[in-house]
Amino acid sequence: MEVTKNDIEQLIELRKKDNFFNHLLTVLFRDYNSNGDIRQHEIRIWRQHLWNALFYPVFTFELNKNNHLVKISARLNPVGRFFLVTGLIGFTLAILPADILDFDLRSDLGLPVVLIFFISTALLILRLIYRFERRKQLELFVELLDIKTELMEPESEWSLKNILVRLITYPLCLFFIWINIILFIPDGEYIFVLGSLLPVAMYLIADLLLIFKIGDF
Repeated sequence: MEVTKNDIEQLIELRKKDNFFNHLLTVLFRDYNSNGDIRQHEIRIWRQHLWNALFYPVFTFELNKNNHLVKISARLNPVGRFFLVTGLIGFTLAILPADILDFDLRSDLGLPVVLIFFISTALLILRLIYRFERRKQLELFVELLDIKTELMEPESEWSLKNILVRLITYPLCLFFIWINIILFIPDGEYIFVLGSLLPVAMYLIADLLLIFKIGDF
C-alpha cells in the first residue's frame, strides 16, 4: 500500500514552520498537538509528551516526485539540541576552578575525571530518553499509516551495543544514587539531589519500558 502526501497530512493537527522559534513556543507552552511543516517533497511532524517535553524528535517524511512516501527519518528538535549543548557547557564552566590558568592536571586529576563522568552519564541518559520517545512515536505512525520501511525495524534491546551501554549506565546510576544518599541528602542539598536523580529515574524507567515493551505514552 502506497502512502501518499495526503495520508501523512492527516496526522497533523496544527501547521507550523519547523524552526527554533516554533519549537521554543512548543516547549514553553506545552503544546501537545501534532504539529507539522508541509513542504513540496517532505513533511516534518513533531509532538511532545508530558514526560518528555524537551527532548522530543522531529520526523521527516520524504516523498518522491509522485508524492509517495519513500523514507522516514528523525532528529532531535533544535531547542533540545540547544539546551543539550548549553547545559553541558554551563555544567563544565560551573565546576571548573576560578584559577583555571593555574590548573595542574597531574595534581588535580580528579576534576577532569568527574567532568568526563558527569558528561558521559548525561549524554547516555538523554540518548536513551530520546530513543525511547522516537520509538514510541514511530510505532504510532506505523499503526496509523499502515507502513513498513527499513527505518521501522526496531533495534534489538539485547544487541551487543545495548548490553555494553547498560553495563556502563546501570552502575553509573547506582553510583549517582549512592553519592546522593551518603553526601548530598544528609547535607540538605535537595536542589542538587533533585537535579541529579530526576534524569537517573527517567533513564531507568524509560529503559525498562524499552526492555519489556510496556507502556504507551
